[in-house]
Amino acid sequence: MLADLLSLIRISLRKPKVGAEHVLSFRLSLVELAQLAALVIVLTTLLSHLVAFAIPPSEDELAAGLQSQPFQALLLPTLIVAITVLGTYLIGRLFGGQGSLSEIATVVVWLQFLMLMFEFVQIVALLLLGQFVAMLILAVTIGLYFWLFSCFVSVAHGFRSARTVFFTTIALVLTLSFVLAYIYLTLSPPREPSPV
Repeated sequence: MLADLLSLIRISLRKPKVGAEHVLSFRLSLVELAQLAALVIVLTTLLSHLVAFAIPPSEDELAAGLQSQPFQALLLPTLIVAITVLGTYLIGRLFGGQGSLSEIATVVVWLQFLMLMFEFVQIVALLLLGQFVAMLILAVTIGLYFWLFSCFVSVAHGFRSARTVFFTTIALVLTLSFVLAYIYLTLSPPREPSPV
């Protein structure tokens, strides 16, 4: 069992499309996928809280709040996974993709599991090698995430080119980021000038 899992991880990293085909061949139901997603989310949250004991508390109010309230900390990754699955499914369909909701959920949950391993490596590097090495690993992880995502989605939706999916994903993420930033700045109340 463990050997099969390690083999699938190795294949997914070396040949992402082949790995995605293997994962999709399991044909998991949405209920099974929801259970696996919940497991990955809990492990991710647990990992974040474990490292909080070894790192001084964050000065960021949001991060500190999430660390002190585990149930709220579970909400954020749950929303991220749900939005990623639904967004990938709907946008992929809009561009002519053929993947079902369960197929998209399968590759997204598998990708989240792979990222969980890299998060563990990043935390170990942070504790043993320092923040600079951890930031380098984070940068590599982000790039790898988008590339694996593009390969997995191209298989699930039946797209020919993973590169096209990659650049389309980057463009959509950047556009969404600018739109959300604009909405935030527009709705935020103006700051009062500090007294001299």
